[in-house]
Order: sequence, then C-alpha cells, then structure tokens
Amino acid sequence: MAKEVMDRRASDNKYLHRDFHGGMNYGINYIGETYGDDGVREYLSDFARTYHAPLIEAVKTDGFDAIENYLKKIYEAEEASDELALKRTTNTLTVHIRSCPAINYLRQKGIKPSRWFVETTRTIWATVAEASVLGFELLAYDDKSGEAEYRFTLR
Repeated sequence: MAKEVMDRRASDNKYLHRDFHGGMNYGINYIGETYGDDGVREYLSDFARTYHAPLIEAVKTDGFDAIENYLKKIYEAEEASDELALKRTTNTLTVHIRSCPAINYLRQKGIKPSRWFVETTRTIWATVAEASVLGFELLAYDDKSGEAEYRFTLR
C-alpha cells in the first residue's frame, strides 16, 4: 500500500479564538478573587500594553482608522460582524456592541462570565487610549449580554 503524506499548517485552518475567552474569564476571576478589583485592572492594563503594543503604535499614527480596522477584523474573526456598529465624527469614534461574542460563547458553554468581565472592555480600551493619543469613556455595559457602548475621543 502506498504511503500518503498530508502537508498541513496551522495557517490552513480557520482561525477562531473563542476558547481564549474561557481562559481569560477564568484568569480574571482568579485574579479578582485573589487580588481584588485593582489586581484585575493592573493585570488587564499590563496585558493591553503588551498584547496591543502594535495597535497602540498604529493609533498614534492612524488615529481612529487603526481602532476601526482592528475592531472590524476581530469581529469578522469572531463571525460576529453584525454585532459591531461604529459611528465616527471628526473628534469621536463611538463603538456599539449589540451582543458580545465572548459572553455569548461562554454562556453557550455553560460558563458563567466573571463579574470582572466588564474590565476586558473598560480597562483594556482605556489603556490602549491612554497609551496612544485618544481619550476613552465606557458609556454603557450590560453584564448579561455584553452589550456595550464606548467612545474614543481625540485628546
């Protein structure tokens, strides 16, 4: 019988990072229970400055365009483009998330979202904004669905 060889790379597979949300949820829950609210915010701020360093640099040069492109790419990868609505003026970019794909995934798996999950929006985006040239404000957040509205402003 002839030997068949299959050449396959990770890049051949469809990218979905949904299980990342479970890990993040368990991680921030542990940090919150062990180190409190400040511990969660400190961890997520450090995470944002490191993981989002390329985005922060892009925001410094491209402003709102960098944020818009990033969000569109992420929500496309999450297969949730219809959950994202962006409204832009000269001085603001307002983001409306109709329903958070991460929270939807956690609930679908029977995982209760951490009470600190809101910080994955508030702290991470505030850190990205602060490290670049933007201001940030979380306008609304629903713990059950992850529906959120937040605004970036020029500083």
